[in-house]
Amino acid sequence: MWGSLPEWISALGAVGALTAAIWAALASKKLFQIESGRDELAAVRIERDQASQISAWCIALVDNDDQVIDRGLLIHNSSSTPVYDVEVDSTYAWRSTDEPKPRSMFRMGVLPPGDFITTVTSEYDGWSFPDSREIFELKVRPVTKSKAWSVTALRFTDAQGLPWGRTGRYLGRL
Repeated sequence: MWGSLPEWISALGAVGALTAAIWAALASKKLFQIESGRDELAAVRIERDQASQISAWCIALVDNDDQVIDRGLLIHNSSSTPVYDVEVDSTYAWRSTDEPKPRSMFRMGVLPPGDFITTVTSEYDGWSFPDSREIFELKVRPVTKSKAWSVTALRFTDAQGLPWGRTGRYLGRL
């Protein structure tokens, strides 16, 4: 009526195999979710790789006596390929207590790898033609303490054609 001992052993073995199969399926699902998360994170890192290597900041060009000779922007591309349609918004105030005023937008059609400097001028929409940092004999000093004189936004298109924007410390797709 209840079966023989070999039938009981066979039934218990089947239940054990079913339990092991369910456990393996759950473990496999969890492992798949972990690996999928890693793949997504890796894809985001790859997508952001070039964009994270583009930045801009305000600078002062100073002589050997630490006198400010000129002011401007340093636009930086540490990737190995150019970016396109670069736009930099910035503010400026003579003193840190003055209200910052927006400067005209700086635009660059192509930003090759390297560091490029543009200075304040009355021509070309308020900015000089950008030159490679290497040609400047003056010291390039980043402006790090003045919130009134700062880059407020940076926009560009990476080599893959993806538009990016940086405001403050945030970098994101546009």
